[in-house]
Amino acid sequence: MAAAAGVAERTLYRYFADKDDLLFGEDEQMRAALHSAIEQQPGEQPPFSVLREASADVARTLQGRRKEVARRAQIIASSAALMARDRAKKVAGEAVLAKGLSRRGVPSAQAALLGRIGVACQDEALSRWLGQDPPPRTLALELNATFRQLAALVVEGADNLAPLEAVSTVAGTGVPQGIPVGRLSVAAGARAPAAVRRRQAVSYRDGPAVSFAALWARCAGPRVELLH
Repeated sequence: MAAAAGVAERTLYRYFADKDDLLFGEDEQMRAALHSAIEQQPGEQPPFSVLREASADVARTLQGRRKEVARRAQIIASSAALMARDRAKKVAGEAVLAKGLSRRGVPSAQAALLGRIGVACQDEALSRWLGQDPPPRTLALELNATFRQLAALVVEGADNLAPLEAVSTVAGTGVPQGIPVGRLSVAAGARAPAAVRRRQAVSYRDGPAVSFAALWARCAGPRVELLH
């Protein structure tokens, strides 16, 4: 590697502590890019959309480096030690996402969960992109599709959840505590899913019936707790 770069081996080790560092030398730069991408998202953007768009922005920087990224992935997969270090890199990425979302006002527990979801989607999209030769779409589009598939699965699964005794209210709706709810993350302004549109109304404990359509319209935030 030193010969290919036209430098002495001693010069190479001034920038990389060991050979493993050659595989992970860009980690800090990528985390900084991810942090910057989060900061640049519009202030009114829902958290889930922030994850998707910021991740897609970083993914675009890898588009022309597919062979290099694929080779790196093969090398990491061949070593348990490298896989452990790669996992530590992903944990650091989760922290960057969580911190960025927290700075936008997302509660810390939700930000941490969304950070893990974001990295999982990034990992899945990268695996799909590298696993097809040639890939049918760009990495950014694959990432977008992965996030959207996850959202669709969550909506579909919410209709089959058993009732839960909630201890919180639906933000901005005035629905009291202690009602059965199903939890679902959605984008602000999104059309109510079929699971919601099929229901006409629901009565919560010691209160009048509430139209699901009205409830959906009043939940303007990025995270919504749907009556179930």
